[in-house]
Amino acid sequence: DKPVALYPIRPTRVTINPDPIRRIKSYTISDSITDKSSNAKEFEPHEIVHIKQFSPSSDLYGLSNMSPVITEIILDLYAAALNKKFFQQGARPGGILNIEGELTPDQRKAVEDQFAQKYASYLQAFKTLIIEKSKANYQELFTKHKDMEFEKQRLLSRDIILFAYGVPPAMIGDTKQASLASIYEQKMLFWLDTIYERLQRLKGAINRSIVPYYGTNIVCDFDIWSVPAIQEREEIKARTLIGLVQAGIVSINTA
Repeated sequence: DKPVALYPIRPTRVTINPDPIRRIKSYTISDSITDKSSNAKEFEPHEIVHIKQFSPSSDLYGLSNMSPVITEIILDLYAAALNKKFFQQGARPGGILNIEGELTPDQRKAVEDQFAQKYASYLQAFKTLIIEKSKANYQELFTKHKDMEFEKQRLLSRDIILFAYGVPPAMIGDTKQASLASIYEQKMLFWLDTIYERLQRLKGAINRSIVPYYGTNIVCDFDIWSVPAIQEREEIKARTLIGLVQAGIVSINTA
């Protein structure tokens, strides 16, 4: 039967069942990310169009762009959560807890336990510490919150994540340090090095797995030459070649 529809599937819901001869025996798809047996259904290899990127650790599963930079993504989320918590707590900086006299081992342990239980994670940041049954006073430090360090870290994380996905800064609106020429080049690189390569991978999978159902004399392809950025590039190349031919630097056949 000819395919009549394509449905995207979250890769976290898919389990590939290997076969020593065919390499892939079947695909098992569940409706849960954590429980792969929840309402699981098995599909034959020809029923699944598996579009994947190269993985150095698996012949069956591909490697997501996110995998190499997952630490940077988590770090950026933590930085955002920490800044949010800072302002939720009245934008108060940390402080010093002064305790009169020496602490007994039990008292010291009580202080350490309170810090570990209530103030150890970023979710508990910037809260005011309260110690019961002790003569203590809290001195707030009026040190400015180091916003710039967070900004630098988040910019670094952003650049690493963009690099992993092949997205130039100009494509997300960051044009602070870019000229019009460099913005144009970034858009060109995005289409040629990122979008075009992904379309090639998608085209190959469609031609390999779907097109044969409809005949052997047809192929699937994408018309990216209608994209304005690509058109501008071709127009510039054409004008350059015309100038070279008119100047006698290259022949018409060479051009």
